[in-house]
Amino acid sequence: MKKEFFIFLAVLFPIWSSCGDSDVHFTMTTDAVVVFGENDPYQEIRDYQGDIPDDNTDIIYAKNIVEEPLDALYEVVFPDRRPVTLADWLQAEGNATATCEDSGTRIEMRFSGLIPGGTYTGWIFLLARQKTSTDPIENAEIRGMGALGEPSGSQNVFVASQEGKGGISLTLSEGRLSIFGELPLCLLTDVPGVLVVLDYHIDGMTHGSEPGPDKDDVSHMHVYF
Repeated sequence: MKKEFFIFLAVLFPIWSSCGDSDVHFTMTTDAVVVFGENDPYQEIRDYQGDIPDDNTDIIYAKNIVEEPLDALYEVVFPDRRPVTLADWLQAEGNATATCEDSGTRIEMRFSGLIPGGTYTGWIFLLARQKTSTDPIENAEIRGMGALGEPSGSQNVFVASQEGKGGISLTLSEGRLSIFGELPLCLLTDVPGVLVVLDYHIDGMTHGSEPGPDKDDVSHMHVYF
């Protein structure tokens, strides 16, 4: 299972916003980054020879980075099994907003340029320090990880539209994560760094509380708070 992970940054815009007559909540908005090149420190996206793709027409492969056989390559395909090219992959873009509320942290994520009809899931990592898009994350720096939303994984999945659009909107309540660790009430003040990973499931299958086999999913976008 993918129990260690990836990276990427975004431009952060913290603002204070007034909610109601007296409550003041902290909000942060960030741009999602496509996992590729310098924003792919684990070198997960490869060509058929295991190198970094350098042409938009290159068919891309996902490299095993957690499970054996390490470095094995698996072709990334559309739901109809056509190969995904680098140009297809790099179309993705999006943004995310986190707002601390009385009931927890509200997450709003919107994406476009995704794999049309593709199955995606969101995963959250609580980090010992804030990271940038080019920083690998060591196991010791992960304080918690799990499905975005309910520990069952019932809230973290969506299927992109035929126009390649999709997103996740939910409130993260204080409590346990599906793999390990505990969510605080406010992600923006109670934990040093947060990474949200958007996984594309090559086989179209999801696995509830865990991402699933390394060979069947690949990180498409990353978001840091």
